[in-house]
Amino acid sequence: MDLDFSTCKLDVVRRRAPHHIRSRSYSCECQPNRKRASNQKGRRMLTSLANPCAADMASPWKPPWLPNVEVAGTAQMPVLTSSLITQRVQNMQAFTKPAAPDLRASTLLHGFVADHKLRRLVRDPGRYLTLAAEHLAVVTPDLSIRDGMPPHERFHSAWLNRAVGAFFQSRGLQVIPSVRWSTETDLEVMLDGLPCQSAVVLSVQSMVRDFRALQTLSRGIPILLERLAPKQVFLYGQAPEGIAKKLHRVAEVFQFPTDARKAFQKQSS
Repeated sequence: MDLDFSTCKLDVVRRRAPHHIRSRSYSCECQPNRKRASNQKGRRMLTSLANPCAADMASPWKPPWLPNVEVAGTAQMPVLTSSLITQRVQNMQAFTKPAAPDLRASTLLHGFVADHKLRRLVRDPGRYLTLAAEHLAVVTPDLSIRDGMPPHERFHSAWLNRAVGAFFQSRGLQVIPSVRWSTETDLEVMLDGLPCQSAVVLSVQSMVRDFRALQTLSRGIPILLERLAPKQVFLYGQAPEGIAKKLHRVAEVFQFPTDARKAFQKQSS
């Protein structure tokens, strides 16, 4: 008996159900002349799997504002180009409370603020493009990276940090990456895509009373210095003397008070 598979229809009818659930009919049309096209499509899919460059490998999680940039490492960290500050830096100021317009040309615009404030920047960095362009350079946002966070969340925070920096660099702005880690092993991923012999920013705010955090920072600095050999290190907050000495052996070190410290000093005066 010859079976004709040129056209097959499948009807699915639900039993008695409430009035808002209606019977549905599903059909599929299978025609012989589509067999060749299906085989060609299958071969294209196999080719794409064998050669990822042949397919559109864009992640569904990629922010719409992120341009096509070079990436590095297993976490595909966006690559930042080298950046050295040749002009004297007078201040570091948060993007949530920017400096006065006449001071911005000598100020680094930073993102060492609470995560809920950083969400606005991460969702749409373009809204801050004009503000950022008025400053000497932009420091990449410091999203939380803590011990209690699973590795994929820590790496995602670092990835967003780098992606925002890549966005501003693609618009012609000078960008300095801020680096944070919770364990030394994090640095195997966190440092991917960062330029060598360039400038970096480290935050030491709130670490004076946190001995464990200071230990983590101190143990990670030699790894950072070995891999990146930075020429300039900007410290946000007052670093202990031992940490500052480690950095001074390799790079120029510039320390700036935190916004909280400046506000306290202003109130005290």
